[in-house]
Amino acid sequence: MIFFWIVINTTPVYVSIVSHNEEPKNSAYEDYTKNRDYYLLHRENLRKFALMLSQHNVKYNFQSDWTFLVACLMFDTDSVIKNTNNKNIVRWLKEDIKAEVDPHAHETEYNYADVAKLIDSLGVQPSNVVGGFIQYPVDSSVFDHFLSPIKGWRYDYTWKPKILWGAASFLHQGKESYESGIWKPKDKYHFTQHDDAQHLVYIGKGYNKNPFEGIYKLVEEIENGTAPPNKIYTYTIFVAQNMINDQYIADFEKELIKLNPLVSQGKVIFTGLTELVEIWKTQYDSVPNIYLSPEGIKEKETKNIFWDFKHGSLYITLFSKSNVKIEIFDISGRKKYSFLLRLSKGEHKIELKPSSLSKGVYFLKLSLDRKKVLNEKIINF
Repeated sequence: MIFFWIVINTTPVYVSIVSHNEEPKNSAYEDYTKNRDYYLLHRENLRKFALMLSQHNVKYNFQSDWTFLVACLMFDTDSVIKNTNNKNIVRWLKEDIKAEVDPHAHETEYNYADVAKLIDSLGVQPSNVVGGFIQYPVDSSVFDHFLSPIKGWRYDYTWKPKILWGAASFLHQGKESYESGIWKPKDKYHFTQHDDAQHLVYIGKGYNKNPFEGIYKLVEEIENGTAPPNKIYTYTIFVAQNMINDQYIADFEKELIKLNPLVSQGKVIFTGLTELVEIWKTQYDSVPNIYLSPEGIKEKETKNIFWDFKHGSLYITLFSKSNVKIEIFDISGRKKYSFLLRLSKGEHKIELKPSSLSKGVYFLKLSLDRKKVLNEKIINF
């Protein structure tokens, strides 16, 4: 009797689960250090969520800002730690759940090195993953900040970034990075261009308007040839820590169970971010992949523009050449200034200091290709 083995070469989607908690400034989070009950509630929800992921053999990246970590140092004592094997929650996540623990910092009071030091103080070696950063608009990018080791503002501690994740705009109000794959960005101006000579590695989040649906879309694009085979494809499901409760965990678990057929077929593989870079190096020979799905392209075309006003200058990022109408109104609604620009794809800085306007508060409005007003901002001259 002759047996034949058929080997099916599957190009998988590597999925990472990443969660954030935030400092109270500019966020919907309370100060964990000033509200023990609030901290304990979040701690318990986090514990349940991590335990559920572990039961399904799903890897987890816990990314924390400073307030939760300081609160952990303050409150994880005595009876509090009994349900985490007599360990603080961060150490339990690392040692018992096998989660990756990454610093996440807005760098208003504590910088990335300070947050890494807090993780270290909790008995855990912090990863070298940058858990989110401002990349857009490029003029506001903090990319260069990570090119060298970072020294703490508050602590005598140095932390060296090696892996970047989560390129975004401030408060996620503008352009986002929707690419899937792994590469080494050339610089902040050519972020989606690979340069093998660079040392920072970026892990793409993928396009995830609907977190779980995006996985199926990417698998489908690989299978139908829209996404080239035999390359590394990455995808992140992002979890805001303040959204985690019993119902959220139950719903999340149902979605994981639905994914089981794709997992068993090797089409979906759950990995941590640091682990993922090692897979890229060992199994893909560090060959870069920068893939933007049709849905991601459509999203960029829909937005087509990101803009901000700072220090008398208008910063505009366009994803295709467009007619941009700029209008300034006084607080009573009277139009005081208006002009039309034909701008090419890319980033533009426009000095906006009309001599006809006196000092005061105004409304700045932008319209794109003679369509409805995109947005308006209150500005001061």
